[in-house]
Amino acid sequence: MNKLRALRENEKVQKILASPLTYLTGAILLGGLNILHYITLQSGLSVTGAFYAFINGLDSVTLGPTLQNVALFLGALIAALSCAKFRFRKIKSAKQVITSVIGGLLMGYGAGIAGGCNISAFFSAAASLSLSGWVFLIFLFAGAFLGIKILYKFL
Repeated sequence: MNKLRALRENEKVQKILASPLTYLTGAILLGGLNILHYITLQSGLSVTGAFYAFINGLDSVTLGPTLQNVALFLGALIAALSCAKFRFRKIKSAKQVITSVIGGLLMGYGAGIAGGCNISAFFSAAASLSLSGWVFLIFLFAGAFLGIKILYKFL
């Protein structure tokens, strides 16, 4: 525990955690991790398929994507908690919870019937230099822009 406290108090570590990565650094890290993923598992990152595999029972083929999802969640949690500006916020209303749950279910259903999610549609395609990934990115931004406009209007 003392080593963890010493690590948190280290000036270099505080500087790294307090300042965000540049876009170039983030892009290089994402690209490198995606290439490493392709080399080690010989497949693209797939989040949605692992949920179906989990429901139908795990075997040696479906265990990898399920572990990827767990690692993805834990990595995102660690990254968020290590951010100097992270804080928990109070839930504003029941309406916020209901709309969040409905939105999450719709996103999951949409990813399931589409045969994949944005992680595989963009990151895997773009890393293999496929045009479809970049076209997807354009429409992803357009959808996010419209979604934010709708969100601000109704919430």
